[in-house]
Amino acid sequence: MRPVDRGPRPLDDDGDPREFRPYRTAKADLLARIGGYCSYCERTGDLHIEHVVPRRHRPGLKEEWTNFLLGCTNCNSTKWNRNNSRNGYLWPDQDDTESAFEYLPDGIVRVRDELPEPFRADAARLFDLVGLGRRPNNHPKASDQRWRKRREAWGQAEHARQAIRNGAGPNAVDLVIELAAAVGFWSVWMTVFADNQQVRDRLRQHFPGTR
Repeated sequence: MRPVDRGPRPLDDDGDPREFRPYRTAKADLLARIGGYCSYCERTGDLHIEHVVPRRHRPGLKEEWTNFLLGCTNCNSTKWNRNNSRNGYLWPDQDDTESAFEYLPDGIVRVRDELPEPFRADAARLFDLVGLGRRPNNHPKASDQRWRKRREAWGQAEHARQAIRNGAGPNAVDLVIELAAAVGFWSVWMTVFADNQQVRDRLRQHFPGTR
C-alpha cells in the first residue's frame, strides 16, 4: 500500500488556511497532492473523499484536512463506519504501509507474515477494514472490481518488465512509468520491478505525494 503525504492544509488566495465547507471541495487539492488513486487499493477512477475517522463517530473531523484521503467506491463502502478512531490500524498517511503488505501474481495481496507485533495486527485490521483480500472465490460481490483490476495491472507490469529486459529502447522506462501512472496499483509495479532500482525510484517520484 503506497504511503502518502498530503502535506499541510492548503492556503486560499489570501494566504489563509483553506476551509473545506462542504468537505467535498477538498477533492481537487487531494488529487493534486496525492494523485488520482485510491489511498487503500491504489486503483484509479471512481474516487471520493474518504474520512479516515468516519463522520458518524467524529463529526468535528468532517471538514478537517488531516482526516481526508481518497477512496474508491469499493474501499469506501467496505470501510464505511466500522472504525471509530485511528487506533489499532495502519494508515497510509502516517505508517509504513509499503512494508506491511505483500503483492503476488494473479492479483493477490496479503499481510506479510514476518511483520513484528503489534505492527502485523494493525496491518491485518486495515486489510480487513477495507477488504483488500476480497476475490470472487471468497467474496462473490460482482461490483467489487479491485481484484480483477489488480490482476490486470500485474500482467501489464510483467509485460513491461520483459520489454525492458529485451532491450525495448532508450525511452522504455519513460513509457513504463507513464503506463503505471495511468493504470494505478503502485505496489504491483514496485513488486514486479523489485530488481530494477531505476524504475522503482521513478515510480516513487512520479506518483504524487508518495511518502
